[in-house]
Formats: sequence, C-alpha cells, structure tokens
Amino acid sequence: MITTPLQKACFALLCLFVFTGINAQSNFKPGYVVTLMGDTLKGDIDNRSEKYNTLVCDFRNANSDATTSYHPDELKSYHIENGKYYVSYNRYDEVKDKVFLEYVYEGDLSIFYYTKDAEEHYFVAKDTTFVELIHKNVINGLAKKSERYKIQLRYLLKDHPAILDKIDRTKCYKSDLTDLAKAYQKLSSPSEAGKQFNSPRNKTITVNYGAYIAAGPSTIKTAERQIGSSDYNVDANLDFDKTVTYEVGAIVNFNLNFIGENKYAVLFTPSLNIAEYESDKERTLSPLRYIYKANVKFVTLKLPLSFKYSFYSSEWPVIPYFKLGGGAALYLSQKGEYNYRSTPLNNSSPSNDNVYNESLDSKGTTLKAILSAGAGIDFKTGKNLFTLGVNIEHGDTQFTGTRTDFMLQAGFIFK
Repeated sequence: MITTPLQKACFALLCLFVFTGINAQSNFKPGYVVTLMGDTLKGDIDNRSEKYNTLVCDFRNANSDATTSYHPDELKSYHIENGKYYVSYNRYDEVKDKVFLEYVYEGDLSIFYYTKDAEEHYFVAKDTTFVELIHKNVINGLAKKSERYKIQLRYLLKDHPAILDKIDRTKCYKSDLTDLAKAYQKLSSPSEAGKQFNSPRNKTITVNYGAYIAAGPSTIKTAERQIGSSDYNVDANLDFDKTVTYEVGAIVNFNLNFIGENKYAVLFTPSLNIAEYESDKERTLSPLRYIYKANVKFVTLKLPLSFKYSFYSSEWPVIPYFKLGGGAALYLSQKGEYNYRSTPLNNSSPSNDNVYNESLDSKGTTLKAILSAGAGIDFKTGKNLFTLGVNIEHGDTQFTGTRTDFMLQAGFIFK
C-alpha cells in the first residue's frame, strides 16, 4: 500500500524511470551512410551500444522523420559525425559474420573490430593483407587466451624492427592496438598522420546528473541495558524491530577522466530518507513485569560522498561497479513516544495504568557521521545509464546506538 508522501514520490519517480528508459534507447547523431551503389546519404544515425551498431544502422534522412533500418548486406558503410565509422563485412572475404565492422584506425596499419555473441574479433590490414588476430584458442569447447596475435603482428610489421618490443607489450584490445598502429605510422610514414575514428579520450573532469529511488531493511542497535539503569531512561530500554526504510535522491557523478575515462568517479548522492521503528520490550523481576514500548519516525537528509570504480569496457552493455565512502546524516525531524509501565505477575492481564509516558518528538536537527559501501551494475541505454545496485550505510542514531540501512537502489544517470 502506497501511503506516505515519500512512498508516493518513489512510485512517481519509478514511473519516470520506466518512461525515460524506454525513450532513452534512441540516441540520434549527425552522420551519413554509403549505399551499395556508392551514393552518400546525409542525415542522423542512432548511436546505440556497440553490439547493436554492429548489427543494424538506424538512419533518419535529413528531409524526413522516418527511420530506415539498414543491415550489413544493405550498405557499404556508415559514419557517425565526430564518432565511429562502420564498414560492411561484404568488403572483406575474411569476415564470416554478416556484421558492420568498426573501423577503429586508418593508416599504414589499420584496425577493425566487432563483437558478436560475446566474442570479440580484431582485424588488421596492411597493404593488401587483411587478417583476423588470433587472441583466443578453443580447447575442449572452452575459449582460452592466446598470444598468437603477437606472432602475426611481428610478421606483418617486420619491416620496422624498432616496433617489435612494443608488440610484446601490446594486449589485444582496441586501445592497445590503436597505440601500436600510431607508433607504426610514425616509423613507416612520419610525414603522414593516420586517422582514429572514435572520439579521442577525454582527460578532464566531467559531471553527469541523475536521480534514484531506494528501499530496504533498516535496523537500530542500542546498547545493552546496564544494571541499575532507570526505567525512565529511554536509551536504556529500547529494542527496535527491523523495519523498511525508503528514500529518493539525486546523483551528481564527477567522472575523473584524467585517471581513466568511464572508470573512476566521485559520487555525491544527497537523498531524503524516511523510516519508522517500533520497540516492545519486557523484563520480569518478581513480583512485577516491566513493559517498555516506543515508536519513533525519522526524516533524514543523507549527504554521502563515495569513490566509484567501474569495470568499464566499451564493448559491454553492462558495467559492474563498486563504491566506498562516507558522509553525514542530518536528522531533520523525529516524532514518537516512549511508554513504560509495570504490572504484578499474578494479574491475568497487564494494567492499563501508564506509569510513565515521554514524547520523543524533536524539532531540532542533529548531524551524524555515516560510512557507506555498495556494488551494482550500470546498464547502457543509449548514452544514458540505468543503474541498479545495493548500498549499505552505517552510523550513529539519535539514540545511544547505531543504525544500519541495507538499500536496493535503482536510478538513471543522464549523459
């Protein structure tokens, strides 16, 4: 049942996420396609994930709003302005899959790439040679890493022995192969520059914004009651049950591109949190039974700052991550009541006479430190990210004790 204002806000935000996720799939950018007849058509191209771009080119003509979906056997190539360049498999007999290959680097040594069914394929071209690099062997049905591609590269580039040491240090990734091709270009044609078609690495700090909702179990652990503690001391007589807490928040994502693009970030995620706890505790000390009850509702502004590391690969549609950090929890309001009473053990029903009642309402604000840790997965939806993960926060409470929230989070980061 959706009853509280915060629950209603979470539900509304969830609906927004679903709507945004559906519409975030499209990401049209200026570009052009080259037909099988050699005609160049200018317009907009839907730049989605690499897996999608390998299979389909969604093109929108400059003079029309209609979208045409081209498959690899229907085009020679397509190019996204200031971005990636794809060529059809039908230009090369060595390519067995019907795909668009990403033209990564053009020069005296050219680099091509595509991924299909979770398999990565890398090709190099030099003069009239076009060959796939062997970076995996299949043994008993299992794919294992292989360095045979280094033998292939050493043979192809043997005309410049100075490059051989760099080949030994080269991994079979787009970034490493591009660096190798650039180094070879300087040796073979120092007066002619090669061309890298994907956008150059951003080495600045960029900021993205988003929003999220979260919910999960929350516990407050109070100190054990000490002998001689007063029955009127609220802190000494609480034993809160586990409850469900809700929050809605914003995401400010500072990408530390100078360390590693799309991998390192600092997250500031302010949120409004609501949680309501109940405590019902009894102690028996003949001839009396002592009953302590309390309920309290907190509205808290959380201000965590986290360091996030993403296991990013431009080829993957999903990006695992983990984060660690800390911050502050500002308790904006506290409402509740503490009730203590005692009743003789020989009574069949407890007395309704209250011995002591105390309001737990507090209008003041209190700042408490918190620690946080989390992990999850970011899903590529066009250029935006749908993020899903878990987060644990731990810190002091208004009472003498600690609070731990274990939250399931879902949100969007907009780019």
